[in-house]
Amino acid sequence: NRKFDTPTLIEVWRTSPWLFNGKATNMFDTIKNYFAKDKGYTDAQIQNLTDYVLSIGAEGEIYGVERVNLTDKIGVGSYNVLAPLSTINNITLRRQFDTTKDATATFEFFDKNGTSLKKVQKDLDKSMSMDTAVTMTINYMIPVGVEAGAYLKVSITNRSNSSEKLATDYVIKYNG
Repeated sequence: NRKFDTPTLIEVWRTSPWLFNGKATNMFDTIKNYFAKDKGYTDAQIQNLTDYVLSIGAEGEIYGVERVNLTDKIGVGSYNVLAPLSTINNITLRRQFDTTKDATATFEFFDKNGTSLKKVQKDLDKSMSMDTAVTMTINYMIPVGVEAGAYLKVSITNRSNSSEKLATDYVIKYNG
């Protein structure tokens, strides 16, 4: 008789991996193997449902950060968790809506005082297909002496007007 808090599907791409044990890293496989299994759905129907689920985003955001891929100091992959000597390998970005605006994605890693330690930019073309993910290569090792309060930020802005945000800034803090 316990209550169960069902998580939202809004921006679910930000929360990978999925399921209670983190076993599912691909939304198509998550739906196919855990929700549509033995129900007679075709792969095309499952792909349609996958596209729909991945398109659920915050209202008005044209882009979103799907995940930050890291490798810890011994080479084990992880998502969205910062630690000294981990390497931020890449960031997966997703286009949620059609747009006539070209965008620039900016990755920046800051120390606890807000000093930028690394900055990488990637231009996102307006011809990028809607609901398509692209990878932004980073390859940055978090310094050994990083202190609690350091953070990374991914911003996506209009290329011709950098003050116009096309997505909510994605921030991950290191808590020590």
